[in-house]
Amino acid sequence: MSIQFSGGEPTLSPHFLDAIRYARDVGYFAVQCATNGIRFAQEPGFAKKAKEAGLRMAYLQFDGVSNESNAHRKIKNLFDVKLRSIEEMLQAGIDFILVVTVVNGVNNDQIGPILRFAIENSDKITVVSFQPVSFTGRDEDVDDETRAKQRYTLSHLAHDVKAQTG
Repeated sequence: MSIQFSGGEPTLSPHFLDAIRYARDVGYFAVQCATNGIRFAQEPGFAKKAKEAGLRMAYLQFDGVSNESNAHRKIKNLFDVKLRSIEEMLQAGIDFILVVTVVNGVNNDQIGPILRFAIENSDKITVVSFQPVSFTGRDEDVDDETRAKQRYTLSHLAHDVKAQTG
């Protein structure tokens, strides 16, 4: 059995480590979290504490391979933060998946660079998950014109892989 903590940023909860411990205690084998990685990068030892509590895997939000390609998140130097979080998780023994939510016109130009980054770091990165954007939740105010302009499908992904990687 597996369980994933997600929604907002689960690592910000004061109960995060206790929730991981509880999930393991009641029998969940694969305890996972979906994260932006910021706490793992900014709090030395947090990844180790999460691993000791029973965290097995992190789904790391990953929008591109530069600070510029992450700028839409409104956090300076976010790519540098991602690199630090990867190192922290690796040192703690937490497996991770790079999760790329692809939005047309925002980061679809990063498909090839992300794949190259993963290949160049294949000793660290074993999985990249590309997820075409789905406008839900906080995106309920996205107007139809923006929705159509930013729409991205698996067909777009196949085209971009070919165009950006040859």
